[in-house]
Amino acid sequence: MEIAGEIASLGPDAGTWAIGDRVAGFIDGGGYGEYAAVPAQRLYRLPPALGFDIAAGTLINYATAYGVLHWRARLAKGETVLVLGGAGGVGLASIVLARQAGARVIGAASSAARCALMASLGADATIDYTATSLRDRVAEITGRRGADVIIDPDGGAIGGLALRCVAWSGRIVTLGFPAGTPPSYPANILLVKSVAAIGMFFGSYLQHAADRVREARVVDPGRPRQWPPADLSYRNRDARQTG
Repeated sequence: MEIAGEIASLGPDAGTWAIGDRVAGFIDGGGYGEYAAVPAQRLYRLPPALGFDIAAGTLINYATAYGVLHWRARLAKGETVLVLGGAGGVGLASIVLARQAGARVIGAASSAARCALMASLGADATIDYTATSLRDRVAEITGRRGADVIIDPDGGAIGGLALRCVAWSGRIVTLGFPAGTPPSYPANILLVKSVAAIGMFFGSYLQHAADRVREARVVDPGRPRQWPPADLSYRNRDARQTG
């Protein structure tokens, strides 16, 4: 879905793009080819210091995280954000962007090494939920108030605990369920805590609100970012073995 490289040729509706421009972009398929055709409105100019390997692996993560925090959760400066699955792609991007927005960030993951990674990218506190109670640690860190925003890209048993960790009038944003069953949020608890449970599917924004995606400027050269390290690189022919 995401690629990065240099523009090799231009179509009739390329606008201001030029051959040789360094870009990343979203496509519907064909990203493992040597060349790919990309609609001009789905291209984004890369900062000089951002390599193609990192750009191709993080563009959608940062765009999704930006949408979760600002379009869906409407994050305000000074709020507390709990990022479940915080050592994953969207999780790490959420930590970086939430910190840049002035939030206090708690990252939750399944090992001490992953907690160290989250801390290295700016998490104010981390929780290894295989070693301690997620609910109890969030209560301890927040003075029993809970998190204003909870980002859940994983679902499963840990995602199901989000409602027990959210503050009054908080927002839970769900992005997917790779860890198992989609969480259920009883309406009576949503009512009593005045909590909003919100969904976020980035692909629908490309279809319905492409201009909004561009306005986010997640890889704009004028907006420096702290990018997660590229931990894995591989040749195109190895793609099937790594996925």
